[in-house]
Amino acid sequence: MRKTKLALLAGISGLALQLAAPTVFAADLPQKAPPVLTKAPPKQPSGVWTWWAEGGASDVGGDPFVAGFTTPPFDIMPKRWGWQGAAGVDYRFAASPYHWSADFRYMDNGSSSHGGPETAIFTPGAVVGTNAATRKEHNWEADFMVGRDLEIGSPAQVKFGLRVADIWGQTTGSANWAAVIGPPPTPPKAVSQTSNYQQTNKWLGAGPRAAIEGSVPLQGNWSFDYNGGIAALFGHDSVNQTVGVVNAGPVCLSGCPISAGSGSDAVVFNADAQAGFAYAFSPSAKLSLNYRAEGYWNALRGFNSGGTATNLARTYNGPTLKLTVAY
Repeated sequence: MRKTKLALLAGISGLALQLAAPTVFAADLPQKAPPVLTKAPPKQPSGVWTWWAEGGASDVGGDPFVAGFTTPPFDIMPKRWGWQGAAGVDYRFAASPYHWSADFRYMDNGSSSHGGPETAIFTPGAVVGTNAATRKEHNWEADFMVGRDLEIGSPAQVKFGLRVADIWGQTTGSANWAAVIGPPPTPPKAVSQTSNYQQTNKWLGAGPRAAIEGSVPLQGNWSFDYNGGIAALFGHDSVNQTVGVVNAGPVCLSGCPISAGSGSDAVVFNADAQAGFAYAFSPSAKLSLNYRAEGYWNALRGFNSGGTATNLARTYNGPTLKLTVAY
């Protein structure tokens, strides 16, 4: 009888161990955590750092003119496709929905060349010559922001802060005329003139900026990421054109580059937006492919085809690849 009781107890104990074992082993095995970058983060007792780096291509748009040329108007852009790079950091305070962040972006469009005929008026006639120039540009922007989580079920925050931005461009060229002018009864006269010129455009501004950024979870570890902002930037723009005349012949009355300069204080409206798809390959890191567009209206100071100073816009757009890491 005693042996029967022992056997019964042993059987019950073995069954209990078998039932409990899966639970024990499951507790010991590491659990696959959901990607923290695709879900609204909890208010953790310690702060959360988020770092990101981005690189890609940048297409520039706009239409600066070089003063003095009238037939045809001569305008030249930098190399259409350049590159851009950016990096930033975001810190969410412990047990709080508030953040502070900072980022920096640089865009560069290298030199491109352009040439064409130009008509200049020499006394007593007109001469068609040649004109060739190159132009390059670069710009940068830095943001210093504070933000707050929207707490809408997925990562999203609104931001307010300061943007500082700079745009710089330079055109360097040479115009040449060589002909014999002077129809009868004026005696024929040889005309030969070369004008080397350089135009530099500068703008620097700073002002308040408002922005929003977020991530919408999709299937699995995929998400749709977005950000955008608007700013009013107070700054100063200037243009300075210098001309050196060599092999000077008769005075060119019109259609030639002129030495000129202009500057003004202005408020520049700036807007940017970016969207793309991201994949979280670990609970704290994701890679996203995005497309970005940005505009600065009335930022650069330049000259129109008649030589009058005017304000010019700049637009940028292009694809980027972005790595984000949080801990």
